[in-house]
Amino acid sequence: MNALSWLNPGRWLLYLALVAALAVGYTAWREHQRELGREEVRQQFAREAQAADARRQVITQYVDRDVVRVVEKIAVVTETIIKEVPIYVPSDAPDLPAGWRLLHDAAARGQVPDPAALAHAAPVAADAAAATLTKNYGQCREAAARLIGLQEWIRLQQQAN
Repeated sequence: MNALSWLNPGRWLLYLALVAALAVGYTAWREHQRELGREEVRQQFAREAQAADARRQVITQYVDRDVVRVVEKIAVVTETIIKEVPIYVPSDAPDLPAGWRLLHDAAARGQVPDPAALAHAAPVAADAAAATLTKNYGQCREAAARLIGLQEWIRLQQQAN
């Protein structure tokens, strides 16, 4: 064997080609592994999103069912109280003064009453006022129940995430 045979360019080209092939193969293998990892992560995210959607749907049904039940109960109670108005406030009860109506309407609107309106205001029958107040309070309680349900839904949705 010749002492300078290691300088043979063919041998170095062969070594260089082998190293290049290994580098290209490793790069392709590494990219393939990354893509497999990405696909696995995508699938995991999709499974988690489906599970979160299912939890949100269950939460929505749960809260809706409870809110509807409470609102229906409030409506029944309100209607029952309105039917009882003639027992507690007879129709021959004296009318409430016009000022009472003005103050009540102003309070419902959240405004200071207009003193000039007193001259044009009419008195209100006590039984009509009681029925109207009962209906208004029932609607207020229904709105409060819906708000509480919404707050519960938001809290549960945040926990589901």
